[in-house]
Amino acid sequence: MSSFNAEGILIRSYDYGDGHRIISAFTREAGKIKAVARGSRKVKSKLAAYLEPASHNIFSFHSKKGQGLYTLTGVRPLDTHEDLRKDMKLFGYASIILESVDVMTAENDPDLILYSLLTDALKDLSAKEPSGTFCLFLFRLLKAAGYRLEMFSCISCGREISGKAGLFSFSLGGIVCSDCRQDSPCLNVSKKTLGYIRKLSEKLALPDDVEEEIGNIIQKYIKYEFGKDLNSREFMKIFGEKCTFKT
Repeated sequence: MSSFNAEGILIRSYDYGDGHRIISAFTREAGKIKAVARGSRKVKSKLAAYLEPASHNIFSFHSKKGQGLYTLTGVRPLDTHEDLRKDMKLFGYASIILESVDVMTAENDPDLILYSLLTDALKDLSAKEPSGTFCLFLFRLLKAAGYRLEMFSCISCGREISGKAGLFSFSLGGIVCSDCRQDSPCLNVSKKTLGYIRKLSEKLALPDDVEEEIGNIIQKYIKYEFGKDLNSREFMKIFGEKCTFKT
């Protein structure tokens, strides 16, 4: 048997059995951890108040030899990020960030760079420009996971693509010029969106159409590489009725 504490962000939870939950937390010390929060759905549970999405806590875990899931035995709150849950759009951004981390990470695989990106992004959503923070995080998340998307020059021949639209190649992981386009799936990227991508920052407010196009690229690329959709319902609320994201 073993017990340990880990600082982390709650990225997912769902109901389990009679009054319990399964939670996933991305922790600084151990990466993604799944655990049973026993009795956490009951009215008198001391854990329930601290198991909201995006909450930043010190988690106490316990495991038995041969047991697959950890058991969550305690929580000490550091930052509830209540401000994100009070604003539907901010909560939508946060939900997609959390789901992206969940989809792209394996259990028990610590990554300090990714952990810092996650904690900083959740703080910056309410402190800085949320649309720029959100889209910049998605590019940084992919880079931290080993997928650096080339959005400045043709990833095949190196020709700079400036002042015009481009094609995003899923198999190559970046923009290609018309001469280098292959038979693999590509997505049109407008001149306007490429211009904004080149100057992305936490202080840059993105027009709705640019935000939608960037989101579309990232979502489809994650689906291509990891075989999973981003299913956060808030995703549709952010990107509007014309968004091509699937729930």
